[in-house]
Amino acid sequence: MQARNIISLVIGSVGLLGCVDNTHRNEPTASAISANVTQTLGRSATGSGQIISGAAPRRITFAAVRHADGSVSGEYLLNTPGVEIPGFFTRIHASIICFRTVGNQVRIGGVVDQSSDPGFLGRDMAFLAEDNGEGFNNPADRLSPPFIPTGIENFAATFCEESAQLSDPPLYPIENGNVQIR
Repeated sequence: MQARNIISLVIGSVGLLGCVDNTHRNEPTASAISANVTQTLGRSATGSGQIISGAAPRRITFAAVRHADGSVSGEYLLNTPGVEIPGFFTRIHASIICFRTVGNQVRIGGVVDQSSDPGFLGRDMAFLAEDNGEGFNNPADRLSPPFIPTGIENFAATFCEESAQLSDPPLYPIENGNVQIR
């Protein structure tokens, strides 16, 4: 009886190994977003956590995915609970339109589609995330608050395409969270 169970386990494991999809591992991705942003390889970036920026804690959650056709989709949500200051980001939701991985960092851009401040609706936004690995011996992952400029056309796509700039938003250590760049 035990030998039959072991044989079934081995056959099932071999069958599962044959189901691994490596077809996109070394292929460059096509740029299919509206702004024709050139992207480096990277299939997804996800994360959530709390950062302290200014005097208020900000809870950030995001997910960005590159699909097989090269298109990008995802969401970004920022909540600053208990803060009701005009012009201060209290709640923002954005649809992700691009991302680009650079080492252990990812540059992500989107368009604000919900906000507690209507002045941000429809504006491009961008932020940075940094994956510093797992475990107690690694430094905390980091996130930036969103950068939402006024009057810069195609800001999100340009942000995704650029390399690191001195004008990039600052990165803050995540408390109670994690970033994964794959």
